Amino acid sequence: MSLSKKSKVIIVLLLFGVAVAYAVFQYSMQPPTKIESKKVDFTGTSDEFLAKVTADFSAWQDKVVVITGAITNNDSNGITLSNQIYCQFREDVDKAAIIGNQSITLKGRVIGYDDLLEEVKLDQCIIQPSLINNHEKIYFFFNHPLFEPIDFGTRRSLGRTR
Repeated sequence: MSLSKKSKVIIVLLLFGVAVAYAVFQYSMQPPTKIESKKVDFTGTSDEFLAKVTADFSAWQDKVVVITGAITNNDSNGITLSNQIYCQFREDVDKAAIIGNQSITLKGRVIGYDDLLEEVKLDQCIIQPSLINNHEKIYFFFNHPLFEPIDFGTRRSLGRTR
């Protein structure tokens, strides 16, 4: 049983179409990238960020930011920083450890600005470890007696200067 030239072309085009449809399906069904792996566009305090956003919000749409600020309001879905930045948490974030009026560092994506409430909205927020605490841990680690300052020219201990 021999296939005609027309039938062979149709079969090849059909197989090519199925392959393209499968590739498009696989590409479109990829899970979204996690906030942890996205590039940060701004790092600073909530007051600095508010000054930049109110000047030109369109430049900040869908940008990832790391913001440090004081918690002024706490609800079941998220928190408000400095009375003007609402941060909606992901489902996997432990919200029980968050206490009002404490300083916190968050990473999230800017999704909107509410003109009526004058409030910036962030979603996919996660709690970032505080940089101050990390510096204190490093300081205490190297402040251990085993880490004596040494003059490498004479290879003698310089002793502790406190």
